[in-house]
Amino acid sequence: MGFMKSLGDAPHLYDVMKTSPRMAIYLFKMTDEIMLSEGPLNAAEREIIAAYVSGLNACSFCFRGHKAIAEIFGVKEGLIDRLIEDMEGADLSTKMKAALVYARKLTETPSKMVQADADALHTAGWDENALMNIVEITAVFAMYN
Repeated sequence: MGFMKSLGDAPHLYDVMKTSPRMAIYLFKMTDEIMLSEGPLNAAEREIIAAYVSGLNACSFCFRGHKAIAEIFGVKEGLIDRLIEDMEGADLSTKMKAALVYARKLTETPSKMVQADADALHTAGWDENALMNIVEITAVFAMYN
């Protein structure tokens, strides 16, 4: 549902971006930097987080798109759907589940984030650079969704 009457009831991302093309350029560059640059998370891990956050936010466009990209990068078909329904039961490493637990809390209750949340990521094997990348992915998709 959109709140800008000029965009109609169900605006597409590109419709929204047309309202501010200059800003769209910066947003897409930032997204490329977050999602395409070498970093602590590999491409499949970044896409899993992007799809998962989009699923939590009920953004079917981003959810479907990033789920498909994740599968191109080798994520088993159906895994991301299972993550939304039952993350604990999904066939995913403990380390990746910790990243998704963090992303979920940051998405649903950002004001309740505490040091223990970051500590759980570190205990699972993620370093501070990975923590930053998880936050970046979660934040950019919260904005897009």
